[in-house]
Amino acid sequence: MLGQLLDGRYKVIEVLGSGGFGQTFVAEDKKMFDSQCVVKVLKPISKDLQTIELARRLFAAEARLLHELGSHDQIPRLFASFEEDQDFYLVQEYIQGYPLSQELTPNVKMSESEVIRLVKDILEPLAYVHQRNVIHRDIKPPNLMRRSGDGKIVLIDFGSVKQVQNQVVEPDGQTRMTVAIGTYGYMPTEQGAGEPELSSDIYAVGMIALQALTGIMPTKLPKSATREICWRDQVSTTTEFAEFIDKMIRYDCRQRYQSAVEALESLVFIQASSSLEFATSPPVEYSSTSIDTNHSSSVKEEVIYTPTQYSQTAIFEDPVNDISNLLNQENDELLKGYAEIATEPTSPTEAVNEQDKCASNNAYENGMLKLRRRDITGALSEFDRAIKADRSNIKAYQERAAILKMLGEYEKADKDLQVIRNLNQERKNIVKEKFNESSNIQPIQAQVPTTPNNNILQNVRNTLTRPIEGPRTLGVTVFGPRGVGKTSLLAAMYDQFGKTTQGTSLQLTAELVTSAILQDYVTKLKSPFDTDAELEVMPGIQGTAEPQDFVFDLGRTGGPTAIKLHFKDFPGGRIGTNARTEEIAEVKSLLEICSVVLVVIDAPALMEENGKWHDLVNKPMLITDYFKTAYQNVQSPRLVLLVPSKCEKYIQSAPEDLLAKVKERYSTLLNFFQDPTLSPHVVVAVTPIQTLGNMKLTHIDTQSVNGQLQPRFYYKKTANVYAPKDSEQPLRYLLKFLLKIHLQKRTFLSKAIRSVMGRLFEDGAFKSTVQDFTRQCKTSGGFAVLQDVGKWLD
Repeated sequence: MLGQLLDGRYKVIEVLGSGGFGQTFVAEDKKMFDSQCVVKVLKPISKDLQTIELARRLFAAEARLLHELGSHDQIPRLFASFEEDQDFYLVQEYIQGYPLSQELTPNVKMSESEVIRLVKDILEPLAYVHQRNVIHRDIKPPNLMRRSGDGKIVLIDFGSVKQVQNQVVEPDGQTRMTVAIGTYGYMPTEQGAGEPELSSDIYAVGMIALQALTGIMPTKLPKSATREICWRDQVSTTTEFAEFIDKMIRYDCRQRYQSAVEALESLVFIQASSSLEFATSPPVEYSSTSIDTNHSSSVKEEVIYTPTQYSQTAIFEDPVNDISNLLNQENDELLKGYAEIATEPTSPTEAVNEQDKCASNNAYENGMLKLRRRDITGALSEFDRAIKADRSNIKAYQERAAILKMLGEYEKADKDLQVIRNLNQERKNIVKEKFNESSNIQPIQAQVPTTPNNNILQNVRNTLTRPIEGPRTLGVTVFGPRGVGKTSLLAAMYDQFGKTTQGTSLQLTAELVTSAILQDYVTKLKSPFDTDAELEVMPGIQGTAEPQDFVFDLGRTGGPTAIKLHFKDFPGGRIGTNARTEEIAEVKSLLEICSVVLVVIDAPALMEENGKWHDLVNKPMLITDYFKTAYQNVQSPRLVLLVPSKCEKYIQSAPEDLLAKVKERYSTLLNFFQDPTLSPHVVVAVTPIQTLGNMKLTHIDTQSVNGQLQPRFYYKKTANVYAPKDSEQPLRYLLKFLLKIHLQKRTFLSKAIRSVMGRLFEDGAFKSTVQDFTRQCKTSGGFAVLQDVGKWLD
């Protein structure tokens, strides 16, 4: 066909490929300045009229599909499609580059990090394809082009098109494929049987990953008696990545990742986890006492009045991990750090308002979390934020100087140390005065002693045995992807505070800043009830770029605050494929140390169209991956509430169907919680809420956003009043969990926490309150306790 002019404009100049599925050429478009394009010829295997008519219908459908897929940057655009002499032609974009097969050299192994990047490069465009419920059917190295210029992977040669020429019509009118579409080695069993799934493409990508990782062709990898691929003895990888590959290449398609979207989310999580290991050897211990001052001798004699990181009490404090645990560790370094905390001056010369000081302290705490995860870049950024908010935050200067020193930025580190010296000079008189006023604690000398003063340490020990007088803090993470309704849930909780403690001797109030923010949010949620028009999406609250803190005070009615409930609302963008490494690390760290987690679920995405949009919107596998990392060593009680939001339609019509769907679509997460090492500690309950109360789903539409098909849920009010329902239930479960911990008086609970909880109630009032909560926590109509081996909600 070389030199032939097709459709009066495409001149064939080169043969790219020829085989049983047709031929592929490079052609010049004579009507477009001789620009090059790719022409694929599909020749039906039979020329009888029925087969040709079937091929014609299939071809039209596939051409339309390829035209839609071509809107993605990593899929060739379809320029034209036509028929000549009962043969069918596709004209597509010509991709400058080379096939991936040129990168995969036999017996040459790629590193794990290289393979992770390669698999991610493949999954990104494939996820776009799978979101449209399209199966490629022929993923293999020759069909993956590495594009010149940007180096991106481009998917070519969709196998679904090949059915045009391999379908025949039998005499009885039935159609059949004459040959399976796919390539041996990359094609799983179900695809070979003519029943491909989206997960069939995942299998192919997994085999490409193995080929890159081991240097062995897929056809030469051995199989076990259960027909699973045996490969782990060929190469050393991290456990997480090995499990990821194993899940891609399972023999049973039901056990694989069910789409590229799901696989990509898990891979991004693995990639972020692996990149937390900072490239230094050996690891550096980052504490406030670890700064190497040898570079600048002038700072050796300076006292830096700052606590060590080991004695810091995190904002999100686990009820079973308090300061009294220091007594059991017999660690003088820890106690010295506590002595510094106890004696640190609190009145810097430069006045800082409370809001800025709070922001600075929060940034510092986030920096310490990231430092413990070895996320150096993220920690440095947080310490920068802390200093910007409060120029007298010595702790932030100290940690930033340590990082800068480690990175070789000596000049910048010295500047921070000079600031510390200046601040300390201003504070010395205050410090000396404080120490001299105390008959128990002697002043620390101008040079930090190499051996802690025994009198100081003994007095700290005595201090630690006294009950803590201030309120305790319970950390609560509000967890979920973008747009599921996390902040709207908090606003609804706030709106229904009265219901939460009704009939009890508890008092629950929001701190001033929290109250102002949530009151504004409630106003926004009420505004849509002023219109009778259909709303394009469920009215919600505009997402934020940074985590938000919401603090509620709990105590006896008319009494002081005994416990603070500190809710951390993370931006949904920090849970997804676009999240930065430091953002993922921060979310995981908070999950590790928080006693309560609210997993917010978009109920319409879960329920409508048989859950078609659930994976895209709610990201259940990614949520599971976060928990698997964060809950590896859980030894204290944890409450996980699965909170379906926007449940107006389902609670009012079929609440048990909603509960069943939650169990079904979160089965992997629930199975993880049932692990024998976890189940005694982890309580799981489902608490659906009606976010607005008088707003119901009407229909779903779709639109393309950045090349991805996204659902649009439309709602309309059923009454004129904002009236959220059951939004107090998560708080009720949370408080019941907290109070029951005290009531059971478990031996692992510290004296300090028992002391604080004891001040809440006399025994009789306390038990009565727990009984009230037992009666008021819903356990039917869509609500259920799914796991409570430890009887924390019994």
